[in-house]
Amino acid sequence: MALTPEGVVALQLSLEQVEESLGFPRGWTETGDPTSRDRRIQVLREHVDGVDFAAISRQANWKPKAAPPSDVPASTFSEQILTSLVRQLEGSERRVITAELAAELLLGGGSDASARDS
Repeated sequence: MALTPEGVVALQLSLEQVEESLGFPRGWTETGDPTSRDRRIQVLREHVDGVDFAAISRQANWKPKAAPPSDVPASTFSEQILTSLVRQLEGSERRVITAELAAELLLGGGSDASARDS
């Protein structure tokens, strides 16, 4: 609503103040036509991103979800993935070998190559 004729009136701002607050010099939209107020506001609106008040409201009311306990299967699996990735990246080849990562996670142990790098 702010960058509409009604919004500018409601905020009690001059167009020059709006121009300046948006980073433009005062009078940047002035064309010499005193009846062009709505057009000046439209030009300013075209040069800035719109404000999605519904999105802002959702974000303002957002509540973070509680982290799952560290012993739930998803957390344990995430830790296994992280450990396997670090082990491979710190190994002699210094890269992740997807087949070895899958073997380690699915079979509960690494291949011979990942065991040598440990």
